[in-house]
Amino acid sequence: MSLRTKSLIVVGVLTFSLLVALFAATELVVKAGFRTLETQEAHHNMQRIMSALDDEVATLDATAQDWATWDDTYGFVEDGNEAFASSTLADGSFVNNRLNVMLFVHSSGRLVFSKAYDLENRRETPVPPSLLAHIAPGSLLLDHEMHSRMAGFLSLPEGTLLVSSHPILTSEGFGPPRGSLVFGRYLDSNETERLAKATLYSLQTYPRNSPDLPAYVREALASLSGEDSVTVEPLDASSIAGVVALKDMYGDPALVLVGEFPRDIYKQGRTTVILVFIFSGLIIMSLSIATLVLTKKLVLSRLLRLGHVVTQIGKNNDLTARVPEEGKDELSRLGHEVNNMLESLERSRREQEQAQAELREANARLSDALARLERTPLLIHQERMNALGQMASGIAHDISNTLIPIVGLSELLLTRPGILEQQDVVAKYAKSINTAAQDATAIVERLREFYRPGLDADEMGPVNLNEVVKQTVVLTETRWRSQREAQIAVATELGNIPAVKGSESELREALTNLILNAVDAMPGGGTITLRTGAEDGHVHVQVADTGVGMTEEVRRRCLEPFFTTKGERGTGMGLAMVYGVVKRHDGEIDIQSEVGKGTTFTLTLAAVKNQGPA
Repeated sequence: MSLRTKSLIVVGVLTFSLLVALFAATELVVKAGFRTLETQEAHHNMQRIMSALDDEVATLDATAQDWATWDDTYGFVEDGNEAFASSTLADGSFVNNRLNVMLFVHSSGRLVFSKAYDLENRRETPVPPSLLAHIAPGSLLLDHEMHSRMAGFLSLPEGTLLVSSHPILTSEGFGPPRGSLVFGRYLDSNETERLAKATLYSLQTYPRNSPDLPAYVREALASLSGEDSVTVEPLDASSIAGVVALKDMYGDPALVLVGEFPRDIYKQGRTTVILVFIFSGLIIMSLSIATLVLTKKLVLSRLLRLGHVVTQIGKNNDLTARVPEEGKDELSRLGHEVNNMLESLERSRREQEQAQAELREANARLSDALARLERTPLLIHQERMNALGQMASGIAHDISNTLIPIVGLSELLLTRPGILEQQDVVAKYAKSINTAAQDATAIVERLREFYRPGLDADEMGPVNLNEVVKQTVVLTETRWRSQREAQIAVATELGNIPAVKGSESELREALTNLILNAVDAMPGGGTITLRTGAEDGHVHVQVADTGVGMTEEVRRRCLEPFFTTKGERGTGMGLAMVYGVVKRHDGEIDIQSEVGKGTTFTLTLAAVKNQGPA
């Protein structure tokens, strides 16, 4: 694919991407802004409608107050004279004040006068029983003090009633109140139309629980955050509705106002978005075309000429030829670099013979290296002998450990003849010497079978670990008691454990190595504690000391063969032998150590099944 084709594709994709991004931006930002303005305007319009409705309630309330603060009303509610009723409470009073209901209630709770009037059909109608239920003694409409008032909505089966109630006083506003005057006006279609004309908006009212509520009104009511709050719902592309729920005098949901408004702001926003998109798209496309033209003239054509010259140089294999260097931009620098490359290639030819000579010399050095490599097996043999010497040193270390009790106890018998008279002590020492000798024999046998990974079946028998611990303490006593510069104590905490299957001599050897290592780890003295216990079909034995402890690196490597921290005194085989013994018994070894606090080795072995405690 040529650079021209790639440039067309890239510019085309970028142009399309910019148009898509522009469309998304106008939709998300500009259009969303107009929607926000439209919603705010709808909220303001609904506030105007609710203000107009509040004015209606205020007008009704003012009329009720004028009538309630009047000497004639004050006298009528007491004596009920017919002259006042026939002259003042005639149909004209209902028409002039746009009233549907008048109630005069004596302070005793007696209904002095009641009348309902149909303003649309101009005739008297019965007073709704549902309204009379609200004027029982102690009701909200009759609960008055001096100059108190009550105005708001009542939700009745006959419809929503704007109602105002005042105490009946003299014209000077004096009392005591002789009762209550209640005026009511239905918020019917005529009143709704009056409000719509006053606010210049389309308005509809519904009882809060009306089954005739439109679906979008029900959805809007469900999304309201609380009563008296307004929600806005677009109806279609040309109109939007505002919905608000109002409470009655008792604080219960009573009335739903629905105002419909033209979507002028939305239409203007949509027109603005289209115009912005069209003009911006034209600008982007013009810039894209200009970019293509300039790219072709300033870049592509020069690149084509440069490529043609380079191709000719390659065909002719003429490294003396040079490409033109036009201008002072990146392409001219590219031509300069191509010329530098041609000069380098020309120098490379001259250097080729020298490189071949150096290659021959390198081949000669390689031959010498191969000759030295032939002598390598001798070095390998020397390393093997060194490793064998270290392993033999480790075996000697273990044999030396077993000889310690033999030499020590025999010296006691030779240097202290009086002990020979103590038969029990002599028997104890003889038994320890015999045990140590048997262990030495076992070490020599393992040396012969060094590569044997496991134990034979006839070597595996039930072993009482508690007895092995006791024997090991006796065998190593001459070592840990002979520390003149440090006082070392050995304590045992032996649990009630079953026997384990294994080699008693190997386990004794492992514990011996652990105790002697603990002695070396306590140059300033301390305590060595041996514990045994059983759990979940396994027996464990712990050797814990209060010595110098190990770092994390030493703890991780201490079981490696030939690894030691004792310098020339150590062989690095003691703990490796312990690890080998544990693995030959299919056991596990755990090491916990902290510098300055000591080390604890835990050996875990499988208990012999159906074997009682040791």
